[in-house]
Amino acid sequence: RVFAQQKQDSVQWAPFIKAVKEGRSFVTNTPILLLELGREAMPGDIIEAGEQSFSLYVTSAVPVENIELIINGEIAWTGGSIKAGISKTFNGEIELPKGGWIAARAHGGNSSWPLMDSYPFAHTSPIWINYKGSTDVIAKAKATREIRRALTHIEERARLTYKGDNISVLLERLKLAQTAITN
Repeated sequence: RVFAQQKQDSVQWAPFIKAVKEGRSFVTNTPILLLELGREAMPGDIIEAGEQSFSLYVTSAVPVENIELIINGEIAWTGGSIKAGISKTFNGEIELPKGGWIAARAHGGNSSWPLMDSYPFAHTSPIWINYKGSTDVIAKAKATREIRRALTHIEERARLTYKGDNISVLLERLKLAQTAITN
């Protein structure tokens, strides 16, 4: 599920899509994550590098083992876990590098009602550091390698799973994704 920040009280399609495109969202299968940095910077916003305060509100209907802040793909802070039905706000300070992004993530734990998945998971869209779309060179190279490996694995699994079936459209899309990563 994708949850997106909207200004009006009732959910409306056009503002929802706009908020998703702007990165004012988080994905989840149960935990709720509301991240704020500095003076009201939220997912989709831009914040300056350096030391910044953070506030992370987390709640979940099921226990979650790991509450984290991720900077450029690496765990930069961990808040531990929360129990089922608990809401908690984590506050602190975090040092942001000259470029890249920061996001919040919650994951891990057993699957139990009402979760209909293998484990709890949630991840916010990024708050950009210094400018929207910024990247850290090392983090970008690592992410590119991981995405290439994932796309290769997806292609291998598809060829095995759908052996004898026409999967040309899927293979073409995977090829386009590989090309986009290369460029």
